Amino acid sequence: MASIRKTHAGISCATMLAARRDVLETEIAELLKQLGPDVDAQAVVQNHIELLHVYNEIKDGAQALIGQYTMRTGATIKDVHERLGLSLTE
Repeated sequence: MASIRKTHAGISCATMLAARRDVLETEIAELLKQLGPDVDAQAVVQNHIELLHVYNEIKDGAQALIGQYTMRTGATIKDVHERLGLSLTE
């Protein structure tokens, strides 16, 4: 007969994993309840992804314009970002 692996305080890995699964299933149920019965979570995620794509396209365009501006004026990208209140890391 195979022995069951024991962990802290003699509780088996299987018991700990089952308890963790139960906690996660409870969390999922609570989150789905907050989301509402008529909301498709996958559709919400897909919408957020599409919005992030649009945001990134706009940001890329803005960065290209800033780059052109710096080439024409001799300003640095850092200076332009500071003047416009933009972060250099985002």
